[in-house]
Amino acid sequence: LTGRENVYLNASILGLTRRETERHFDAMVDFSGIERFIDTQVKFYSSGMYVRLAFAVAIHVDPDILLVDEVLAVGDEPFQRKCLERIRGFQHEGRTIVLVTHGLDQVAEFCDRAVVLEAGRITADGLPRDALKVLRADFEVARQEEITRTQSAEGAARPLAQITGIALCSDEGETGHPTLAGGSGLTIAIQVHATTRLTDWILGVGLTTPMGTTLYQTNTKLTGVPPEPLLGTGRYEF
Repeated sequence: LTGRENVYLNASILGLTRRETERHFDAMVDFSGIERFIDTQVKFYSSGMYVRLAFAVAIHVDPDILLVDEVLAVGDEPFQRKCLERIRGFQHEGRTIVLVTHGLDQVAEFCDRAVVLEAGRITADGLPRDALKVLRADFEVARQEEITRTQSAEGAARPLAQITGIALCSDEGETGHPTLAGGSGLTIAIQVHATTRLTDWILGVGLTTPMGTTLYQTNTKLTGVPPEPLLGTGRYEF
């Protein structure tokens, strides 16, 4: 079927009459941004084009509950921004939105409740901030396990020292996962345990986005404050 035929088919499945579809057709196609290809068979569409058209139909059905499954992972930036603006509009109207996504920033921005699933089992259900904390901790465990497997496979020696604890504190005294206002400072306390005496060593910190993009980093060499030799456990602040 062509894109045009798919609009009518999809809309009918979602409960619109042919007359209602005709009334909304131009708006649907305009929102999708694929007017030039509307009479092309969808088997020639990219996955992004197909999802754009499906999303455009879904939001014109006037839904009480909108299920959005990874739709924001496709399309160019202007289309994604258009989708997010429409989702915000639905929120303001009091509609229910179920967002299925691996985009954690979107969860933090839009959701007032988040559920983390692992192998079909709920591992967290509550405020997005708390759920994302559980998910990212799970990611970190998996990352450390992968590092351990790699080191074992390569016969790597046991590290001379490890970071065994990290604590955050804002200038206002908020600890744990402090919310920082613009211009506010942050103190990062790091606990290090050395199994072999460390001399002439460097300790560093970095801030990254969830995708791994570095926002800021520094270390004791750059700051010109070399740490004292260490054997056992030491605590340091940036």
